[in-house]
Amino acid sequence: MLKHAGTPNKLWAEAVSTAVYIRNRPPSRALPSSTPFESWTRKKPDISHLRTFGCLAFGRIHGDLRKKLDNHAYKCVLLGYSAETSTQYRVMDVNLGQVFTARDVKFDESTLYHQLLKTKPTKIAFKPAEQDKDSEIEEPPNVVIQSPKAKVQPPKATALPRAINPIDDSDDDLTPPPEIPPPEIPPPKPRKSGRTAANVNIAMMIEQGPKTYLAALHAEDAERWKDAIGKEMASMESHEVFTFVDRVPEGASMIGSRWVMGRKVMANGTIDKWKVRLLGRGDLQKPGDYNDITSPVIDSASIRLPLGLAGKHDLEIAILDIPTAFLGCPLHETLYMPLPDGEWPDPYGRTRHLIKLNRTLYGIKQANREYYEEFFDFIVDDFNLQASIAAPSLFFGGNLGEAKGVLIPVCVDDIMIIGKSVLVASIASRLYDRFNAAGQVPVPDTIQYLGMTVTRDRSKRSIAIDQIGYINRVLA
Repeated sequence: MLKHAGTPNKLWAEAVSTAVYIRNRPPSRALPSSTPFESWTRKKPDISHLRTFGCLAFGRIHGDLRKKLDNHAYKCVLLGYSAETSTQYRVMDVNLGQVFTARDVKFDESTLYHQLLKTKPTKIAFKPAEQDKDSEIEEPPNVVIQSPKAKVQPPKATALPRAINPIDDSDDDLTPPPEIPPPEIPPPKPRKSGRTAANVNIAMMIEQGPKTYLAALHAEDAERWKDAIGKEMASMESHEVFTFVDRVPEGASMIGSRWVMGRKVMANGTIDKWKVRLLGRGDLQKPGDYNDITSPVIDSASIRLPLGLAGKHDLEIAILDIPTAFLGCPLHETLYMPLPDGEWPDPYGRTRHLIKLNRTLYGIKQANREYYEEFFDFIVDDFNLQASIAAPSLFFGGNLGEAKGVLIPVCVDDIMIIGKSVLVASIASRLYDRFNAAGQVPVPDTIQYLGMTVTRDRSKRSIAIDQIGYINRVLA
């Protein structure tokens, strides 16, 4: 692919990613009647957006970033595709060499990158206007049309207006000069997404359980599911999450609910616990049922970095879990919902139980936001820590390796504490009291965390992580 398009060898990673992206979409010898993409996502692949690797492309410049007479697009080269959506492409600006993601792109598959480099600048001579015969006529020098992003040397004679090079002019000299000034109009920045490639690197190993209460009662491990459902009901009662009502007021916001059940599987394939959650149907909420719902998400780099620093400085690690993270946060809006099947202590003795939510519940739109604000205020105010600007779910304080140095990456209800043993134990104790957290302080040398196996060698001050169990389950 690199040789065919004539692109530099340093773009090998983009070529590999594109090759994998394409190979996952056609049938293979192992899957003659399906495709790897369909086997993984349960969806038919769409290949209508595929284009020739290294072909010429034109990325649209948004109206806010240009003036009326400026170019409406910039020249680039196709390098690949976004893993999240088929409407975004990985492109490289041919003049600056910058690689980024763009959405509004047009392609010319008849022209490849190596053909762009072979084009020569076009010389255009401007013919002067006719003058009187008695007047002396001076022939102005030829003006070389160059790329808008290259330096234009003014002629020594009378200066002529700078020629505007249209974006579809294929005769531009695309060989960059030694020094390239900043572009007049910067290419659009990649659009941010809550779900990035870094997020999907953390794979949780949850095996789906029964979909209904009755199915759980008739499952082979029915006793396990009964215990898990009982614990969830007890959590609801202890946190006073809802109040039973006789009827829903007219005009009040009403959403649905359902059970979600799953088995948490360890990396070695054994079942760690049977988990049950009562979920509110946030997809049925309407504007007015919620306000701000934004909440930061931890990425894999913000987990690997603290682990690496823990190994380097030989620090203690504690891992805590908040079993009922979303149940202790106040709910500022008024929501009603019916409860799913179950042995609920309904004082009204009905088969269709109606409740009014007093606190947040898993599944409703504002639950993540309310929990993060509650946890943020506790960590920042009580421990005098700061949230990282680059990763708001990573909290830190002091100088790592010293008595008050600590790192706390937070992945929703899974919390890791890294620091000196005394400080780690103190923070863990406070989290026990405030959020009913549970976990190990400190952890052994081999632990399971977010579907990963974390192995520590204190003698070498090293920490290794892998997802062998997850990979084996995918390939099985």
